[in-house]
Amino acid sequence: MGIGVGGIVWTQFNHMLIRKISVAWTLRLTSVVVLIACTLSLMLIKTHQTTLAPQKVGWQALNDRRLVLFMAGSFFTGVSSLVPFYYLPGYARDIGVSESGGALIASMANAASLTGRLVATSVSDYFGPIVILLCAYFLTSTGILLVWTIARGYAGVDALPVLVGLYYTLAGVGYLFGPPVAGVILEKTKSWGPPYLALKLYTGVPMVIACIAIILLKLSTKKRLTT
Repeated sequence: MGIGVGGIVWTQFNHMLIRKISVAWTLRLTSVVVLIACTLSLMLIKTHQTTLAPQKVGWQALNDRRLVLFMAGSFFTGVSSLVPFYYLPGYARDIGVSESGGALIASMANAASLTGRLVATSVSDYFGPIVILLCAYFLTSTGILLVWTIARGYAGVDALPVLVGLYYTLAGVGYLFGPPVAGVILEKTKSWGPPYLALKLYTGVPMVIACIAIILLKLSTKKRLTT
């Protein structure tokens, strides 16, 4: 939820700062705020050890097809999921929307993220986490490939801690190079066809791959759909 709320507020604040103190100083100020916020958060975190220390997960864990599918979904989600947040304001500007309108679109995307987080957490106990994850991947994929591409206007329990760390590590790798690679693609293909077409495909296709991976994961669990 913090990501959604922070995105709504900070997007508008950044838009104001860029006009007043330049992009470079806005980025410097943002880095200071992030450093302070993360430092305070780390100081407040306390670890409550309620179980035995997690077992080490070796390469043999990759023999589990379900784990590999889950991590594949994580990686391809990381590749594409942040790209719209980076490039929607620029796209809005290029199709004739004002800079303020572009910033508002980014804020609306974060507001949708906040809503999705609230809804997903409240219904996941009823439908199961894999089903909720699959719905999120599906909606993101269709939103990118079927909406953004045509938008032309302003409309194992002991090992769990290690596996969660591995999940976010792979997602983090995708987050690391996803948006920069998208920028290179945009620069090289900006004159090709409709605005941002190659960028939209680069963003949407990995989400489709992630969606397929989660579908295969669900099929391999051999349990009922709502588990």
